[in-house]
Amino acid sequence: LVTAQNEAARLGQSSVGTEIMTVGIIDRPQNARNTLKKYGITLRKAKRTVESMFADDLNETSGSQGLSGMFNRNKKARDVELPFTPGLKRTLMNAAKIADKMDSSTLNSEHVLLALFE
Repeated sequence: LVTAQNEAARLGQSSVGTEIMTVGIIDRPQNARNTLKKYGITLRKAKRTVESMFADDLNETSGSQGLSGMFNRNKKARDVELPFTPGLKRTLMNAAKIADKMDSSTLNSEHVLLALFE
């Protein structure tokens, strides 16, 4: 969750959504990361994809700075907890249910990944 919040702040977003949560999942050294890597989904590719998703929004607000300047403009915001979108809240609730069904005492990235696919 921390990685996703940092990534959202870096991209100048006011909240954390499921698309940004994917970057957070890949950044964790747990089962979900290994599974995604088997399918060629890496942290670098995920970040590029998420950046391209928000590129139009960033171009409108960045002016002459360009994307590279805009992506780094929110470094101070990385210390701020950003709210989750309703979609991500639902996903995390579903992930908790999945973890419970699997008799897991912790909510891990693989539970969130499974919830994203539901």
